[in-house]
Amino acid sequence: MLVDQYDQPYLGEETTFLAFNAGGAIRWRAGVIGVPLSAKFAAPNVVLVTTTQGQILLIDTQRNELVAPEVKLRDDADPDQPLLGFGDCVRNGPQCAIPAPAAVDTGRERFYLNFFPSGAPTSQIRAMKYNTVGGKREVRTAWTADVPSGVIGTPTLSADGATLYAFSRDGKIVALNAEDGSTKWTQDIGGHGFATMTVSPDGLIIPTGSLGAPLTLLRDAGDRAEKVWQRTDLATVSLSALTQQKTAWTVVRDAGKDTLSLVEVSTDDGSTKRTLPLPNSSGFATGVSISYGGQIATATNLGEVYFFDSKAHLE
Repeated sequence: MLVDQYDQPYLGEETTFLAFNAGGAIRWRAGVIGVPLSAKFAAPNVVLVTTTQGQILLIDTQRNELVAPEVKLRDDADPDQPLLGFGDCVRNGPQCAIPAPAAVDTGRERFYLNFFPSGAPTSQIRAMKYNTVGGKREVRTAWTADVPSGVIGTPTLSADGATLYAFSRDGKIVALNAEDGSTKWTQDIGGHGFATMTVSPDGLIIPTGSLGAPLTLLRDAGDRAEKVWQRTDLATVSLSALTQQKTAWTVVRDAGKDTLSLVEVSTDDGSTKRTLPLPNSSGFATGVSISYGGQIATATNLGEVYFFDSKAHLE
């Protein structure tokens, strides 16, 4: 789900992408081919929609009009079979054209996809341009990059837009030059886990491993990745969040128990700074969100939501 500055949600379902107002009423519907698993803002009042069958749409959020001609990346897209390939998306299989959200660079007017071409042995990274040509906006391919063993999960863009990070199926992080798709470096982390990561503006990277994986901090050194530290005593079950205070928050499974706790560690040396128990929790967490005011929220796969605030804010 995507929410704009007016608290208006956008949500995809089989054959349809919907825009709601802040009160929950439907503002408009747009027909799509397949299932729109994700959406991102590409420009003011422009939403990028990609579907499981490889359709790409740029839609005006107020008028429900295309701001660029639609693009179909695969010839086998079939509007009469909207769930074609949908079952392959969870494993990033060949029948699901676009299984994960795009990474969008609004400044350069580019976005980057995990894309599985029809008939290809593996998935690839595909960079798409959506700038104006001859007075009209167009979506077209900028470059493609084949990653050994294929891509899994969603690509992640560095803060300066110069580097694109992705997970390969053989358990490596691959750093690509966002300008032309050339490889900068690869780092074996022993498995792709949840195939996502957290990246800070100064190049710190926390990969999200499989359930129970240790907490690991890497640094992008330009031509290689450096391991800063690893906490093998922490069994992580969540995507992490990096802060400007040189700390990282993540959710871990309590030692010898099924319950979970929210842990803050120093990015300098990995030492624990705070531990916040999550009462009656189990399973795994979907991520950690931190506001500028220091409020912290996390949620589990079982639907439990936890919110923490300072005593000063609550009094």
